[in-house]
Amino acid sequence: MITRLGMAPRLAGHTYHEFQHHWRTSHADAAGKIPNLLRYVQNHAVLRNEMPVLGFPGFDACSELDFASVELMNEGFNSEEYQVRVRADERAFVEKSRFSLILGDRSVVIDKPRPKEGVKLMLFYRVHPRSTQNQLVDELASFDAQLLISEGVRRRELLIPLVTASAELGAPASEAVDMQWFDGVDEALGFLNSATFDRCLWGLSGLSFGGTRHLATEVDVVAPK
Repeated sequence: MITRLGMAPRLAGHTYHEFQHHWRTSHADAAGKIPNLLRYVQNHAVLRNEMPVLGFPGFDACSELDFASVELMNEGFNSEEYQVRVRADERAFVEKSRFSLILGDRSVVIDKPRPKEGVKLMLFYRVHPRSTQNQLVDELASFDAQLLISEGVRRRELLIPLVTASAELGAPASEAVDMQWFDGVDEALGFLNSATFDRCLWGLSGLSFGGTRHLATEVDVVAPK
């Protein structure tokens, strides 16, 4: 199983709400028909006062698409459904020239159900020039699960990019993505301001530098069979 995490900003002239409506309706109808697609989730930015709670992360579209293999993924994206129908819809609302991609393996670290009305915190980490992806991933995997749960984390997954699986797609936009689910926005923001998260960041010093945060609600377009 591989996960294709795609990210792109909205076209100029569209508001956050206009973009999210188009993405949830017209685009979901088209993209949900890509052949071989096993799962499709849209991660919509949580908005307050018409703006993302954590600020603009550099993208509006943040989609997760699962396929059984890279080969089946390529077959799906070479299909008429994607090349004709989906790409035509993308041109109406997404700035694809600024597209970012992460193709990787997703592993479950805290294996609990996603809260039905919850939010998802996505933390994108870049490897420090003096470090390696393996060191970064090892540190992320070492976080104390029980301590995170006590701070409100309901589920946790790590998405680790594949280095050589699809060279034509270019380098991944991030070396690791930490995905955590919370019961609500206040719980997620409380975690980001907690001593526990501060301790996690301290452990990542010298291993990661820079990064992006995205707080989202999930829209399940294609659920796993």
